[in-house]
Amino acid sequence: IMNFIKKNLVIIIFVRFCFIIMIIVFLMGRKSDVKLNGYLIFSNISSFYCNNDACEKTDNKSLSDKKLKYNMYMENELQKKAILEYGTVWNLFDSKYNYVSSPSDFFAYSEDLKLEYYEKETLEEELSNEDIEYIEDQKLDLNFKIDKKYSLNPDGEHKNNYVALATNFEEYAEEEADKYYWICFANINGKKQLIYKKEYKPEEITDLVDLDIYNIFTVGDNVYFTIIKKKYYNIDDNSIEIYKIDNKKLEKISK
Repeated sequence: IMNFIKKNLVIIIFVRFCFIIMIIVFLMGRKSDVKLNGYLIFSNISSFYCNNDACEKTDNKSLSDKKLKYNMYMENELQKKAILEYGTVWNLFDSKYNYVSSPSDFFAYSEDLKLEYYEKETLEEELSNEDIEYIEDQKLDLNFKIDKKYSLNPDGEHKNNYVALATNFEEYAEEEADKYYWICFANINGKKQLIYKKEYKPEEITDLVDLDIYNIFTVGDNVYFTIIKKKYYNIDDNSIEIYKIDNKKLEKISK
């Protein structure tokens, strides 16, 4: 046996090496195949049930009746096994069902969902020349009153991925514009992808929707981010949209 091992040592080492590589590739493949499955609660704005990356809104009262437990972020702090019940708003209870608070700003998700939450990172850099050209190509003026960019690089491997937002609207502006707009687009691996564009005549300004990034998280190798839409003149009229970045492709997965 020893002579056989000595004669075939190189072959044995090579076979073992290939076997290890196959296991690593298999495990990496399993991670990339992980989908978003479970419940998501975005404060008192919207709740969703997600099944294999397809997310539909769910009724808060019906969700509350399921008596589920959640992992929950408030002010970027994680609280596990959170108990939430809905009345007219979501209420937080401790493990003995003692009332704790009625949080106004939080993100909760199913306890068994393997989700990694990231604090959203505002990029200090201004819109690039390529960003400005892209906005100009959308036939919009460049008199920005608000422009901001958020990193979409939670894994540290996609430094050039970001989402940008811009508008020419300014409350109490001295001069009225011919039209107002909000635009939101993503830069994914060097390619610009339009997320939202809406123009308003001055007389339609009460319908204007304010945009911002709500949060960013990952499941497996997939990056997800959410956008909050707020009616500028009706702060209670808010909604959430969920987007996924997968293989250089941006996809809206919420209905």
